[in-house]
Amino acid sequence: MFERPELALNELMSRVKPATGIFTRFVFVYMLVAHFFSASRVDGITRFQDSA
Repeated sequence: MFERPELALNELMSRVKPATGIFTRFVFVYMLVAHFFSASRVDGITRFQDSA
């Protein structure tokens, strides 16, 4: 497929490096949002049970 695989690998690594930073940031934000949503959902359930 590639004439020089090591060149393709270097190209891939140079593209992956900045992407990993974005990816880790995305995962961090996702975890934060998921935690917030799960907490608010539990809070909403307890409020609903209190009002019932």
